[in-house]
Amino acid sequence: QEQLQSLAKNKNAEAYNWLGNLERAKDNEVGYRQALYYFEKSAALDNYYGLYALGTMYQYGQGVKQNSDKAIELYKASARKNFVTAMYQLGTIYEQDKGERKDYKIASDWYEKAAYLGSANAMERLGWLSEVDLNDKKAFEWYKKAADLGNVKAMENLAWIYSYGKGVTANNNESIRWYQNAVNLNSI
Repeated sequence: QEQLQSLAKNKNAEAYNWLGNLERAKDNEVGYRQALYYFEKSAALDNYYGLYALGTMYQYGQGVKQNSDKAIELYKASARKNFVTAMYQLGTIYEQDKGERKDYKIASDWYEKAAYLGSANAMERLGWLSEVDLNDKKAFEWYKKAADLGNVKAMENLAWIYSYGKGVTANNNESIRWYQNAVNLNSI
């Protein structure tokens, strides 16, 4: 930790991020306040992870008063730097919000950005949102892409799709194969 402190004195964003994560891992209010300090330093240097981590602090009210608007602002700043996790988090916020922020179209837009940068989790969510839109063919395509990348939930959904023939011809052998793949990854 001394080396990180030394690097941090030289305004090293990665050192701030490591120190912030170490403090947040203490999982108490003192640690959260210290983590907030380090993530603010990193974010001030326009570091993609510092912006994202600071966003999580605001989203969950860790060391600071919970502020979803501030969290979204920070996630967007991080996403503009092509940080896939921030894009995925934005998709999740717009998909799962309980209030006026819930918007599947905006969620899909963020998930698509993350998916095109390789996020299997975002691909899985796009599959689910396609099912919500009753677009079984598109759901199958997204689930297949995510499953091919090892996403277990997508494998389970793909097995179900093959079992019932949603967007694809029913195929019990493929259904069993995808369920088995999911089981092999210890999901069920």
